[in-house]
Amino acid sequence: MPRNRSVKKHQALIHTATLFVLVLVGCQPALRTVPGEDQPTPVNVSTMRLRRAVNSSETATFFGALKPIRETQLRFGKPGTIATIKPLGSRVLAGEPLATLKQADLETQVADLESRVQAAASTGPNLNLERQLKEAQAQLELGIIEAPWDCLVTDRMLDEGSPVSPEMAALRIVDTQPPRVVIRLPRRVADRLQMDQRIWVVVGDQPIECQVDYRSLEEISAGSKTVWLAIQSDLEQIPWALGQTVEVRFNLASEQPGCWVPLSALNRDASGLWSIYLATQARGDQQTPEDQGIIQRKLVRLYQLQNEWALIDGSLQDDQRIVVEGTHRVVSGQRVRILDVTTQLTRPGEEATGE
Repeated sequence: MPRNRSVKKHQALIHTATLFVLVLVGCQPALRTVPGEDQPTPVNVSTMRLRRAVNSSETATFFGALKPIRETQLRFGKPGTIATIKPLGSRVLAGEPLATLKQADLETQVADLESRVQAAASTGPNLNLERQLKEAQAQLELGIIEAPWDCLVTDRMLDEGSPVSPEMAALRIVDTQPPRVVIRLPRRVADRLQMDQRIWVVVGDQPIECQVDYRSLEEISAGSKTVWLAIQSDLEQIPWALGQTVEVRFNLASEQPGCWVPLSALNRDASGLWSIYLATQARGDQQTPEDQGIIQRKLVRLYQLQNEWALIDGSLQDDQRIVVEGTHRVVSGQRVRILDVTTQLTRPGEEATGE
């Protein structure tokens, strides 16, 4: 019995203490919620107004090579032994000999026949002598290689004293006219080039002006064509060499509409989708200042890149505000304070916007 009385007394004390705590809590004054105190301070975001691109262009860079307008390998027309051959680097005018065979006996025969034909001319034509002279001259010409056009000797396969046959190439020549730029391009690029279109080419570190001269009608390989560019600039003061690799830059009219935005405005998620953040001003909300707005994520398509800009599309409209800095600090639905930096940015193909 004493134990039961002790337990009841302990339970009574606990009940009394609980009632006392509840009374104290109920006597505390209610906490007041001040409107706006539970709202975080809007972060500042830099924005620009979108503008649909009109007649935009893209810069495409490829690599080509300086190639001669013409080049060929030359052969003798009959077997023999080489008497003379021009050294490497020789510049030879059209019609001048590049190489000759040893044919002293034939030269003597031709000279003798020429004298006899001239001597017989006083008594009338000698058809037999004239026929022999033509045959001897033709044989003599087969042992001489003449320059078909003004050329430069770039390779010799044989030397003086070497035996030769008509199947063997003796030397290689290239045209001395200014070279052309030869470049292989994707068909989608080559087909968009216009004849006589101006193209900038960088030779070494010097830009020169060229024009589209010719492009292959058929594909050289799957999806590519060869284009030849005629050089318009003077190369006298520019170091260059045949076969030298050059950088070719094309300004191509863009086939896609869209808006130019800074690369800093783009976001890419794990699935590879590109997006931007629009800052939409809340209208009709009396408690929202005019310089504040709501962030909205917008999926876009990425068409092309140019320096620090990208051409995008995705049902965008003029004058929509896009966040261009600090995109990692915002999420959809977030309230932000809008700062306009449009006047500090220059889109590709434009001067200062002046907005």
